Amino acid sequence: MFSVGVLYSATRFLALLEKAPCTSDEFLNMSNTFYVASTPIVLETSLSGGWVRINSQKKMHPTSAGVTILEARTSPAALRLQLRDLIIAVDPPWTRLLTKGRMECIPGLSDDVGQIFVEAELLDGYEDEIVEWWVNLDKHLRLKRADYNVEVGRQGERLSIMYEQDRTGTEPVWQGLESNLSGFDVLSVRDKNNLYPLRIEVKASLEDLDEAHFHLTRSEWDVATSGLGGYVLHLWLLNYQPPRLFIVEHDEVQPHISVDRGKGKWESVLIPYLPFSKREVSHNIIKV
Repeated sequence: MFSVGVLYSATRFLALLEKAPCTSDEFLNMSNTFYVASTPIVLETSLSGGWVRINSQKKMHPTSAGVTILEARTSPAALRLQLRDLIIAVDPPWTRLLTKGRMECIPGLSDDVGQIFVEAELLDGYEDEIVEWWVNLDKHLRLKRADYNVEVGRQGERLSIMYEQDRTGTEPVWQGLESNLSGFDVLSVRDKNNLYPLRIEVKASLEDLDEAHFHLTRSEWDVATSGLGGYVLHLWLLNYQPPRLFIVEHDEVQPHISVDRGKGKWESVLIPYLPFSKREVSHNIIKV
């Protein structure tokens, strides 16, 4: 899918459909190869990229995105459109490299993928359309990553709600859902016999223990050290079944917190899970 031969062939395929719409079976039966690529792969790529639609008579036509590719001024411009569409639609594993910058990402790409970037003229120059391609893709990938991190965090919070309800017999407050200004995620109690408030900051990761980290913001730390009620952190590792949970007191986090120096003031700190490996607790909560 990610090769210049496939993308050039897909452009030829779109031109064919513009002149003579056909069914997928008719196209697949034409030949094993279309232009310079496998016919089934050309069809799969065109469908994945959103360049082809199928009407009620099962005939294939170029979509508006497909027409835009056909109307591109140059072959490199068409390749840039195709590459962008496929990255957004398919989300291959190597997309995480692209936010590092164009020179940093190339060594991690396969030869086939790297050749697309070369022929799309994305690796040289600062023309507006080249810069715009990188800026827009970077923005998309970062927003998608942010949405993904929010979803992972919500999974952790839901697990903490279930864990606390099972532990205390009292339904906790999902504070992170009620307000994002509180500086913590769950409001529970100490235990079944002690209704003293317990504020819980929840972190979650899909990494293994050795690789997992969490971000702690200045406002979250200010809440942890305010002395207003009890406070713990729930650190979840979601890629285990059941998920692994580490419960950490705020004073155990203190050695890993930054300090203000001179005119500088820290806003966020990245902390590994590993120093808290002995704080793992057993539970019966399954992943939601």
